Amino acid sequence: MHNMTILIKHNVIKSIDGKVKYKTFKDGGKEQFHLGVWVDGTERELDSISKVEYKLHPSFRKQIRSSENRNNNFSITFWTWGYFEIEVTIYYSSGESKTLRHYLEYELPEKAEDYIKV
Repeated sequence: MHNMTILIKHNVIKSIDGKVKYKTFKDGGKEQFHLGVWVDGTERELDSISKVEYKLHPSFRKQIRSSENRNNNFSITFWTWGYFEIEVTIYYSSGESKTLRHYLEYELPEKAEDYIKV
């Protein structure tokens, strides 16, 4: 099995001017924030990965998301309003796989001027 120094990382995605992006999908709906999730590790570790699969909260219509894009550290993005745990399965070129759990939580700015509605 691969030596795992690979970490799962996430962050709220901001606009070019550094403001937190948000939107609502229906009138009166919750404000949702754009979140990115990716894997981080050494170049050698990342090069040995063929695909990463993310299992989001059951409330998502498309609960399973995956990436085969090594250039962006196998990242995915999505809109969410809450915190939750995801399951991340890393598939290696060797045929092995490893499943990790990662809790998604994020800090939001206090000032209204630090947000931009998209």
